[in-house]
Amino acid sequence: GSGLREIELVGLDLDDLHLDVEYPYISILRKGRYQEIEKEKIIISNDAKLALLQWLEVRDMLQPKCNAVYLTRSGDRIREQNIIKCLKRYSGGKVTPHMLRHLYVTNLYQQTNDLAFVQEQCGHVNGSNVTLDVYAAGSEEAKRVALNI
Repeated sequence: GSGLREIELVGLDLDDLHLDVEYPYISILRKGRYQEIEKEKIIISNDAKLALLQWLEVRDMLQPKCNAVYLTRSGDRIREQNIIKCLKRYSGGKVTPHMLRHLYVTNLYQQTNDLAFVQEQCGHVNGSNVTLDVYAAGSEEAKRVALNI
């Protein structure tokens, strides 16, 4: 429900979540960004908001050692490799994090038909053909992937 890259996902802290507003969002540091002032607002779906709220209940039982949103069983911040291994395990090696990002962005474009918003959500430069060429054009492939998960 957000199209985040795995590096953006593992970097989330509790204070990056803004779930009690009209349009729930998260604040993230995009790939290649390093300072708090560079954080961007990413709107999340209602389903993602509900999943986050459910996760936060579980998270509190893990005895967190840090402020990270997503933790390992031992209470430490997850790493990108944890996400990759989890998807590989539960998809039989058929799904990667980028495939899920691709599917989200493709569906977002198909639902909104607003390329500027899609580019903003996925962190692509305005005016770039990358979003349309890579994501929107790949919608049939994304649907096939979703059917076989």
